Amino acid sequence: MTIEISKEPEDKRYVGEYRLARQLSNDKKDKNLKNVIVALGDSFTDPTFKVDLSWIKSEGPPPPHICNWKMWPEVFKDLLEERDNHEYHVVNLGRSGSGIDYAFECFTKVWPYLKHRIKFVLWGGTDFNRFEHHSIPYSVSPDTRRDDFFDLVAPGHGEEFYRQFDELGVIQYMDIINRKLHEEGAVKRIMTKKLRLITFVEDLCTSNSTEFLYYPLIEPFGGGSFYKTGGMSSPTLKTIQKYLQDIPFTLNIKNNKKRLKHYVNLYMKFSGVFWTSWSSKIIIEGQKLRICDDKEWKNTDGHPDKHGQIDIANQVWNHYITHD
Repeated sequence: MTIEISKEPEDKRYVGEYRLARQLSNDKKDKNLKNVIVALGDSFTDPTFKVDLSWIKSEGPPPPHICNWKMWPEVFKDLLEERDNHEYHVVNLGRSGSGIDYAFECFTKVWPYLKHRIKFVLWGGTDFNRFEHHSIPYSVSPDTRRDDFFDLVAPGHGEEFYRQFDELGVIQYMDIINRKLHEEGAVKRIMTKKLRLITFVEDLCTSNSTEFLYYPLIEPFGGGSFYKTGGMSSPTLKTIQKYLQDIPFTLNIKNNKKRLKHYVNLYMKFSGVFWTSWSSKIIIEGQKLRICDDKEWKNTDGHPDKHGQIDIANQVWNHYITHD
């Protein structure tokens, strides 16, 4: 049994998760018991997520409760254990800043060895524009080239961020992507490529009697404007909903609506296809479920707080039990 454990500094935080996966796959006592939950995603799911303190607007250290809470896969596990009255184990492979490609890679690392034990695969969807550098273990996102990025989240650090990305050799590539985001064909191609990976995981899970649940926690394209870098505007939520009507992923589900049970907040209606992310839900409904909603500790961090993590878990759970 050899589940690969990366020696890269960025991945050392996850050694414990891979060691748990190795232990569970080798457990002879419960070898036929499906009691493992594999979680995939970005910073909304990352078990090691910490607030970036450079974003702090107020004086003094943040309160001790910040980020000291269960992430949504753990909350989901608690709900499942209460219902089934036995123990489950979460292998959380979420990583901050990562994209669909990275999540898929993590899944393929553990699936061959753990598939006989995996009861659930929970996938918190992220930005479709994020991709893994081909030769360096680094996640790259054109979103970091948007007009207001450095002013918004890294005031005074713009030159340093640019230098880091320039050393990776991806500045020009990111700008090419940004300039193409006004083309319908290019956006649909990106969507189809990412959704094909998600569908592949869904199909493997279904064939293995494993539950699969995917929920887009952030917008598939959330970059905003790229005009200052010579690009266009990132596709709006309305545009993405329009493109969903035509791509193979959606057309296939229309012919097999049983697959809807795998996708949280994806609706097939007479008037079209609608897929709402958690972030858009918060913005539309105005609920106070993000770290930045802490009135006593003023900050700009839009990640879900303790109540936000519970809300995500409840949405995924309610979708699951409705279709179970």
